[in-house]
Amino acid sequence: MRKHTWQSGFQNTVGKSDRADPPVTSSSNPLRRCCICKELKPLEAFAKDKSKSKGFSYRCKVCNRLRNRAYTRTHRRDRKQYSRDYRKNNRDYRVRELARAKKNRPKRRIEEMARARTNLGLSCVVCGSDKNLERHHPNYNKPLEIVTVCRSCHQRIHNATLTLEGIQI
Repeated sequence: MRKHTWQSGFQNTVGKSDRADPPVTSSSNPLRRCCICKELKPLEAFAKDKSKSKGFSYRCKVCNRLRNRAYTRTHRRDRKQYSRDYRKNNRDYRVRELARAKKNRPKRRIEEMARARTNLGLSCVVCGSDKNLERHHPNYNKPLEIVTVCRSCHQRIHNATLTLEGIQI
């Protein structure tokens, strides 16, 4: 085994068999050796990681998943304690989040009702096209009144070059 010397650069004191090999490339698909299970696997078996020199993680996805599960199991108490402390120290944040959700609830409910009551029409009410159909609210104070128009007519309506006068809603 070699010893670490600063003059010669970093030399690993662990044997070569313990290190992850650089990717082995064949003509069709490149392979990489996992540093945990030591198996040669295709690059699709490794997560992308821009911080690594070759752009892929040194651990395969399977070994990484096992490692994350083991960490979660061993640190469960710490994570629960962190969550408790955060909730205790940031009560005002939780109150603000609940208030925001409560404020937006009626708007979401109206949108859901509008979707349930009105099916997207089969054609544009202005030109009759059946491509790129969208919904248009002629009056935002009446969210359940919806008109089906194609994208180009919808843009013309919002640019005020087209009006829906005389069209049945």
